[in-house]
Amino acid sequence: MKAIIDYKKENSELTGSIMINEYASKTTYIAVTASASKTYKSLKGAEKFMAEYNYKKI
Repeated sequence: MKAIIDYKKENSELTGSIMINEYASKTTYIAVTASASKTYKSLKGAEKFMAEYNYKKI
């Protein structure tokens, strides 16, 4: 794992994150919330996923 970007849900104590993973020279972005997670090829896609669930970057 290369890095973790922390997020917090608006008006809530719930937290989430985007984990940046690099393996075999390929980078993937794993967006994780309290209720869902999904893997993306771009950081922009992962950020949109977090925004859909009302999570903001800390």
